[in-house]
Amino acid sequence: MKFSELTEEQWTENSKYFDTCVLPLTGLSGRENPIATTAALERLADVIDLVELPFKGRVVIYPACHYPGDKQTLEGLCKELKDGEAGFKHVFVVSAAHRKDLPTEHADLIIMPDPEGNLPTVATVREQVMQRWARK
Repeated sequence: MKFSELTEEQWTENSKYFDTCVLPLTGLSGRENPIATTAALERLADVIDLVELPFKGRVVIYPACHYPGDKQTLEGLCKELKDGEAGFKHVFVVSAAHRKDLPTEHADLIIMPDPEGNLPTVATVREQVMQRWARK
């Protein structure tokens, strides 16, 4: 569920069920033209769908970081999503592009294309998500 679809009442009543935040990273640099930017956003939507569709009702999709900055900034953001007011138990980072500078300490799962640009399968993502949730 997208963060903007939640009402205050829904969040108050059901926040214990929404224990997972999905943090999308578009990975734009500012050098892209409008066509490449649109393609990156469409690609990001495809990656988000791998988590949102099968796990609707348990995950909250946060606003995308279009220009995500460095690994330290992303680590801090993941940490705040867990320790801050939102208090998510899990943070899953999804990226439209294969990246080597993604947070690893506070992100519970990173979903992104492989170096050749191929997205993981729905079955692979489902298995990875279930494994993360099974950990105490």
